[in-house]
Amino acid sequence: MTRPSLPPLPAVCLVAAGSFTVCSTFATDRPSWLNSLSVALGLVLVAVGGYIAGVQRFVSDVSASLSRVPAKVVLHEDDDGGKHALVTLADGDVRSVPIPPEHADTPQEAVAYVVELLAREAFDV
Repeated sequence: MTRPSLPPLPAVCLVAAGSFTVCSTFATDRPSWLNSLSVALGLVLVAVGGYIAGVQRFVSDVSASLSRVPAKVVLHEDDDGGKHALVTLADGDVRSVPIPPEHADTPQEAVAYVVELLAREAFDV
């Protein structure tokens, strides 16, 4: 399992600045309208920082999922008669997937087996 990526630095800075703005509001003696404005500004900063971090995480997750999609499947038969598929994934990695004899009758059946196996592995189905 890979370690989750950290939120981007601008998002962390916005959340920190918003939190500081809200907390400092109660430590100062200012007019109430200025305190209300300060709280509102702090909450907006925290919300924008959270939104940036969430969007970055979503894009990262979608990118990781799409990199596991097969781009090319080539069926191959070994010298000893065993069949396997050479699968090129979208990120360029090549995998060899052995095909059991019960799924190797036709090319369509073999490719269906390989795609189903890769989908189960990639998306934990």
